[in-house]
Amino acid sequence: MLGIFNYKLLEKCGKIHFINQLIPLQRRCLRVSSEKEVNLYFVRHGETHYNVEKRLQGFCDSPLTDKGIEQAKSVGIGLSEIEFKAVYASESQRVVDTARYAIGHRNIPNHY
Repeated sequence: MLGIFNYKLLEKCGKIHFINQLIPLQRRCLRVSSEKEVNLYFVRHGETHYNVEKRLQGFCDSPLTDKGIEQAKSVGIGLSEIEFKAVYASESQRVVDTARYAIGHRNIPNHY
């Protein structure tokens, strides 16, 4: 939810303009400063042990389960035809691991 809030705030400040409001936020095409078009893809981390135990994670970190690893790899396969300029992830280990499994052996600059 925080990510959605941040983008709406940027939109209100005139920093980001959504081209198509009808598609989900996870796949909106953005025009930044009216000069560049940017596609953002948001991926949630794979299943963790805390998810299975129905525990709130917050800033605590819980490792990915085998299912979470497979989910991340599956996302990578689904996005394999897209040429990414970079990958950004929070410093949370579950998020970094998800990004690494999704990227696989692709040579994409990453910012963790």
